Amino acid sequence: QLMSHFDHNKHTTNDVVRAAIIPSSVRFASANTDSANTVTGQGKEEEDKDNAASGSSFGMPILLGNAYVDRLRSGKTQRDFRNGAGDAVYPQRMVTHDWRNLFLHLVAAVLADALKKDEYALVAEKLESKAGVQELRKLLQRKDRQHIRYWICAFCVNQHAAICGGFGIEPDPASLEYHRYKANCVDTATGEFHQTCACQEPKYWHGDRCEMNKFDELMQLLHMQVPRLRQVVAIDRRFDLFSRVWC
Repeated sequence: QLMSHFDHNKHTTNDVVRAAIIPSSVRFASANTDSANTVTGQGKEEEDKDNAASGSSFGMPILLGNAYVDRLRSGKTQRDFRNGAGDAVYPQRMVTHDWRNLFLHLVAAVLADALKKDEYALVAEKLESKAGVQELRKLLQRKDRQHIRYWICAFCVNQHAAICGGFGIEPDPASLEYHRYKANCVDTATGEFHQTCACQEPKYWHGDRCEMNKFDELMQLLHMQVPRLRQVVAIDRRFDLFSRVWC
């Protein structure tokens, strides 16, 4: 629904972030909203849209963005982010992966871990069909493994606070990074350039409000807060992950 042209044999995690996650996680807010302190909660998204439609007495509406996971913090799914005492819950797995990997394989690796499998090839095959997806869903439910919480940066980091508006500084054409940079700019399946986001969410590339430089702190926090924390490594077919392991 979020990415009608999705091709599981071609589209990478980068493609999904650019074509689905970023476009679907923007929201309207009044002009005086402190976006760093705003999280989409129950009724908040609807309130922002109402303000946008009415012009808002607090100022003209502007377009901001959240992490995709914040979309889930509304309605019935709100309970999934709190325990019985109302405290925030933490992920039980940290997923290390590479955005150049097929998105299908990222999902397959997560499901394989949930099903206590060491490899994800067979799971990936099942994900290619609706019948296979239903089979996996039933298997997760039968084994009571559908409630494990995973941290995946593509969903949990606010892409609007950094990369949504562009692709960064173009590297030297003679450098090894140049090919990767150019590949990240276009849809792997169609070859068309990814659209950039026009939101006004402030961008933070370093410092306290940057969400992309907290890996060590996040791992330390999870180590203290989550008993039996596990790290899931989703290794891609070309082993690109080992050239850039940071999340």
